[in-house]
Amino acid sequence: MSWLLWCAIPLLPLFGWMLVSRYPHVSKWLALVTLPAFIAVFTVPESLTLPGLWPGAQWGINSLVNQAFLGFSALLWAVTTVYAWGSEQGHPRISRFWFFWTVAMSGNFLLLIAQDPASFYAGFTLMSLAAYGLIVHYQGPLPRQAGRLYLQLAVLGEMLLYAGLIMRVHETGGLMLFTDWQTVPIQTTTAFLLLIGFGLKAGFWPLHIWLPLAHPVAPAAASAVLSGAMLKAGIIGIWQFIPVESTFSLQYASLIFYIALFSAFYGVAVGLLQQKTKTVLAFSSVSQISYLLMIMALAWQDPQNLSVWLTLLAFYAVHHGLAKGALFLGAGLTSSYQLARWQFALLFVPALALAGMPLTSGAVVKNLLKDSIDSSVFAAYLPLLTLASLASALLVMRALSCMWRDQKQQGLLPAKNTQVYSFVLLSLMPIVIPFTWPIMQQNLIDSLSLASLWKLLWPIAFAAVIAIIFIVKPLRLPKLSSSIGRGLSLQVKFWQNHLPIPEGGNLVNLAKWRQIERRCNRHLKANAISFSVVMMAISMVLLGIFLS
Repeated sequence: MSWLLWCAIPLLPLFGWMLVSRYPHVSKWLALVTLPAFIAVFTVPESLTLPGLWPGAQWGINSLVNQAFLGFSALLWAVTTVYAWGSEQGHPRISRFWFFWTVAMSGNFLLLIAQDPASFYAGFTLMSLAAYGLIVHYQGPLPRQAGRLYLQLAVLGEMLLYAGLIMRVHETGGLMLFTDWQTVPIQTTTAFLLLIGFGLKAGFWPLHIWLPLAHPVAPAAASAVLSGAMLKAGIIGIWQFIPVESTFSLQYASLIFYIALFSAFYGVAVGLLQQKTKTVLAFSSVSQISYLLMIMALAWQDPQNLSVWLTLLAFYAVHHGLAKGALFLGAGLTSSYQLARWQFALLFVPALALAGMPLTSGAVVKNLLKDSIDSSVFAAYLPLLTLASLASALLVMRALSCMWRDQKQQGLLPAKNTQVYSFVLLSLMPIVIPFTWPIMQQNLIDSLSLASLWKLLWPIAFAAVIAIIFIVKPLRLPKLSSSIGRGLSLQVKFWQNHLPIPEGGNLVNLAKWRQIERRCNRHLKANAISFSVVMMAISMVLLGIFLS
């Protein structure tokens, strides 16, 4: 019966949407569609081969990384679905929201259980295109601008990934399993196509420009899964598509490490100058996702200790995904509802976990990362990593101060129970996970030595002193707009609108096609966006099947 479980993981969310579209009251139970993913994580059944789907199609879990990513993603999707049911209830476009939500969830689950690149690409495409509908859910000029930039970069990323996928299939002689790809060298051009394509989704510098625009306009639940789960899809894509042991990996590991190190500081520096809570958290994601990129660079540089890097990559993904998801839910609550004191105090748990607070998942990953770098060829950069911990602590305190400012608004109503319960559960995960995950428990104990505690605590304490000083005597920070991405997006739109028609263009009756388009728009009305995204996803998947 393992075949039924593997098929249910990506298909049950779509079935859930069909039920919700017919019976809207069922949406309160929509989080149950994540159950097959939880069962697979804890039982790890035998992989499923699907020769009738496309060549080499195989779904399953074959490593700690896939298991950990699927586990925290399922938990994050389940909790945020409950939160979204409370926050979006009664919204006039709720049906469209659930459509994009479930399609994105389905694509995310599919790419995480994919053991072949074609299945991964199909899931990645569904997730990427459906995320556009979540970003533009709250209509208006800002969501439209953010959505346009996101869609432009998403389509660009899909083109790069598809080109890299075809080149990689050619290099491997038609092999269609990730395990086989790890044994075949990769060409530099192919690797960079994949690296940039997945990097546009992962959001590290300089491929992050859509993040600061998308998060402030998206619903809080959507921001939580965008940052907590979907960004990680780009990271796991790089990990699985590019061989750990190859000439490219060894030659460019240092470059990737330096980019990740710069991105970690860049996200903090720009984030400290932001005024909106979710924009601060967006730049925090730019900074934090860089650590995952850093871990991959370390694994490329030191493939002999691959098991250590696999463990660290899994730990860091779980830690960041759940902590950042909790903070985005908290940002949504503090901006719209009046929280009790204990509810606001709970925000400090995921915030300080990101800063590396002892007895949290942050302490485990920070301690393990520092020890691993200390024994690598990048040991000379360990002081910079400690400085990055101080910077991360400052940034999360900046986010907390913005949330406190939002709470001072007049007329805020108490939060709904479903939203509070979701937030509380996710906020406690940085404490619960290290004590309940057996392979993390020993690392938690190691982080409690006096030397480790000192290395973890002094950056947080120093950041707290700095924060208190500026609370007593506020510093007027300059406003820094995140308009670079918006400007580039508008330039692309202008170029598209003024693209000259080449000779022979009169062979196409533009007026006739325009009439057909208007009829379709009138017929589809509010579902035009949904229809367009579905058609794009189906076309790209069918094209992939045809060419593979």
